[in-house]
This record gives sequence, C-alpha cells and structure tokens, in this order.
Amino acid sequence: MKSLGDAGAKAALLDLRSMKRTLRGLVGPDGQLIELVYNKLHVREIAEASDARDYLDACAAQEVISINPWISQWILSDKAILAVLSDKWFISNLNAEQVEFVARHIPWTRVVRGGITTDSEQCQIELIDYIRENKADLVLKPSNATDVLPEMSSV
Repeated sequence: MKSLGDAGAKAALLDLRSMKRTLRGLVGPDGQLIELVYNKLHVREIAEASDARDYLDACAAQEVISINPWISQWILSDKAILAVLSDKWFISNLNAEQVEFVARHIPWTRVVRGGITTDSEQCQIELIDYIRENKADLVLKPSNATDVLPEMSSV
C-alpha cells in the first residue's frame, strides 16, 4: 500500500480556512464530511488565528479524529521539552536504563532564565553565570524554531 487512496480512503490536502464546522461535523469546500485529520500546522501560529476557529473547535470537540493530537504537537514542537528530560527533578522519575539513554542521546538543554539548575554533570549552577562563562561551548537556539542564534554577546 502506497497511499490512503490505495486503501480505499478519500484523502485531500486542504487549507484549514476552507473547512467549515456544520451540524454534520467538519466539512471541506466540497461539502464532504471530514472524519480524520493530520495536522502540519505550527501550533503557536494557529492558536490565535480567527480564520482557524471552525477547524480548532471541531478538533477540540473531538468531531474529527486527529492522527497527531494538538497536545502532543505542542510538547513535541518545542525544544524546551529537552530541558525537562535532563532536569534532575524529572530524572528521578526514570529508571537507570532510561537515565543512561537520556544521557547518551539527549543534548543538555535549558530554558534560558535566571536561577539555579544543574549542568550536564548534574552539578548545581546559576544558569546565567554558567552561560556567560561557557558561551564558547554552548549553542543558543529559540525553543520553537530551527534557527541558531549566531552570538550570545547580550547574555
């Protein structure tokens, strides 16, 4: 099987602005009932978009089945989740094998803000001071984008 069409399902790529919420449920521009959605939208950008209201309301009311639910997209679309995985308060919920997996595969990550946290060796640090002292060895990235900030001179 190569596509949904091969399995007998009708599939279409639609602009969410062309979808309307009706008494029957969410429908496309041709009036066809939409039962299953796969979202490729950026959650942060769409959450406040007034022209996305019908689509968002139908998802919230579970009038359509979402292959990739909004809650998982919000978490997984933001690199800040990586900070949780290497935080000592979260790691206490993992077994030894999971801790080793995180240490081996997840880069040390922190959300930049003042305060006490732990470094990659789990030693307590004041984050802003640590960033200033180690900026040559760190990469500063926006948590919800793919860019790398070229300088950390303002930190």
